[in-house]
Amino acid sequence: MTDRYENVHQAGGKLVITPLRDQAGAWTSGRIETKKVFKPAAGSVMRIESGLALPNVHGAAAKGYWPAFWAMGETQRANRWLWPANGEFDFMESVNGVNRNWSTLHCGYPAQWGGPCGEPSGISNGGIAPASGDIWGSTHVYSFQWDRTLGAGQDQLRWYVDGSLRHTVKQTDPAVKDVWKTMTEHDGYFILLNVAMGGQFPAALGGGPDAGTVPGKPMLVDYVRVAFRGPSAGPSPTTPPGTPTTTPTASPTKTPTATPTSPTPTATPTKTPTATPTKTPTSSPPPTSTNPKQTRVIQAEAFSAQQGTSRAATAGTSAVTNISNGDWLRYDAVDFGTEAKRSLVVRVASGLAPG
Repeated sequence: MTDRYENVHQAGGKLVITPLRDQAGAWTSGRIETKKVFKPAAGSVMRIESGLALPNVHGAAAKGYWPAFWAMGETQRANRWLWPANGEFDFMESVNGVNRNWSTLHCGYPAQWGGPCGEPSGISNGGIAPASGDIWGSTHVYSFQWDRTLGAGQDQLRWYVDGSLRHTVKQTDPAVKDVWKTMTEHDGYFILLNVAMGGQFPAALGGGPDAGTVPGKPMLVDYVRVAFRGPSAGPSPTTPPGTPTTTPTASPTKTPTATPTSPTPTATPTKTPTATPTKTPTSSPPPTSTNPKQTRVIQAEAFSAQQGTSRAATAGTSAVTNISNGDWLRYDAVDFGTEAKRSLVVRVASGLAPG
């Protein structure tokens, strides 16, 4: 892992992490972390999510590639020998171009292989392919929920790919019941994104990298988002009043893709990825009259349920804001009238120049 712009930078609105090989055959790549840590309060749910595409590489050319989107307990930064007791959540992990995503919890006792969580493999779903498409080279949404709304001693950890539940670990599960405290009773988890080359996981599925591995294939990260629902939800603002709670996520704060830190043995990239400059979007007033053949005007903020968006006042009117790829709004009980409808008209404004 290096501090080189070529290995970690931002371009086209995406975080780009690129493994490279020099003429001597040495590999370099990048790793990036959040400075903040995240944890739900008792009675709340936390959701961590990213839309990202694994490197577009397959077969023999992909041997040794090991991209990951994951989180570690904050005590790991001060004492790496506490692993796996301080906890590790692997949201997205795959190797060697294999079209499967491993969802995994690492836990147990400090510096111990085996143990209740079966380290170093951890408690995993064994790798599952997405419902459609290939995770290598195309964008998919990887989500994780830590649910603390089910009562004392009843926490659940849930992993999702494109909204489909792929893995669940419960606090009451015999394997984790006795080690749950050490992986949860610290300040929280920091989020990591990286592309490793080689290691135990690629070795277990065919090995690499080798002479046939093709360098320069980046992992592209569209966004990272942390959202909370519930009282005293966490380090980010709680749900704005009036936001529907029919889905397990709340109006999120949009965490920057990640702020480079200096994880051992990596250094801070020389060119820190920055967000695209934005401006406050302007809004025209809503229509005051409708065509008699038009069914109705529906205000965007009158949704029945949502994922990933926020509700905010804009230029004197209410609006739905912070909309990114993969977000959605649902409107129930829509009256389509008696005449065939030929169009749907939507008013939108962008926070990016020129608006």
